[in-house]
Amino acid sequence: MKKAANTIVNILLVVVLIFSATITVMVLTSTFNEERIPSIGNKAVLTIETDSMEGPYGFSTKDVVIIDRLTHDEAQNLQVGQVITFHTSILEYEVLLTHRIVGVYYHGDVRYYITRGDNTPAQDTEYVTAGEIVGVWNDWHTTAADNKEVLNAEPKVTSIDELGKQTQDPARPLTGKTIKGLGGVLKFLSSQTGFMVCIIVPLALFFIYQLYKLFSMISENKNKAAMEAVEAEKAKLEEMLKAAGKTAEGGDAPPDEPLDEEAQKQKIIEEYLAKQKAEQEEAEKKQKIIDEYLASQKAKEKTKDEATEKSEEKPEEKTEDPPEPEDKNKKEEKKE
Repeated sequence: MKKAANTIVNILLVVVLIFSATITVMVLTSTFNEERIPSIGNKAVLTIETDSMEGPYGFSTKDVVIIDRLTHDEAQNLQVGQVITFHTSILEYEVLLTHRIVGVYYHGDVRYYITRGDNTPAQDTEYVTAGEIVGVWNDWHTTAADNKEVLNAEPKVTSIDELGKQTQDPARPLTGKTIKGLGGVLKFLSSQTGFMVCIIVPLALFFIYQLYKLFSMISENKNKAAMEAVEAEKAKLEEMLKAAGKTAEGGDAPPDEPLDEEAQKQKIIEEYLAKQKAEQEEAEKKQKIIDEYLASQKAKEKTKDEATEKSEEKPEEKTEDPPEPEDKNKKEEKKE
């Protein structure tokens, strides 16, 4: 059961890490490209915030659509029916708009696209050129040869209703890749609060869980080592008792008779305590010898210091010269 629970937790952690890494890459890439949209390779993720493309072949508010980013040359070969994301101006603000191409025509050497939302009554007021296109939603392969017929200066505009009535070509679908309702989630994850709650906190919990597993492993290894040490002592004791062939009462014991487990444990504990006591007594004995030696040295130093002080305090004795012997002639003269 515990192993199954650990496996489930590990799988969930891997899923969270993959999700966190994907969101992190998308958020970071959105800060580095000009359009400020999350991208992975040539794929970009857009969150739909209006209902202008709502319909059987479009998408709704809060949906997420995946577009293929286009080079300038690839943007020159788009056709009616494809849905493109492009730069445009609305009330003097630069925005990204995702609408369907309903007309294509050339004016001189410049190719223009006429766009309209599937849920809007009129086409967009501004024509779109290749330099303004970011990507295409329902991508299909086109070539310059496919577009040679578009030479009219007055474009023929096709409505979505007319496109829908036509027989659908699987190679040129009117729809693309859409994830329903994910836009709100991505928008929340792109915010500071969402990134903290859904990315930073799970990663922190993952890190704490890994630390817990590490400490548990260390504790288990310590317990295992302790048990192995006890088993080794137990085996050693059994060998000693078998070799002695004696029971606790002094009689002969069967050489292969196993000892009672509790008695073995008690014996191991007693031997351990006796060993500890002997080591403590030996240490105390050594310490006593050291203390006695230090005390004798201190006493010698004290005696020496006292002798030195006494010798310094004793006054010096004056010595008198012995009387000189009188001259014999002088003595005789004195008698006369």
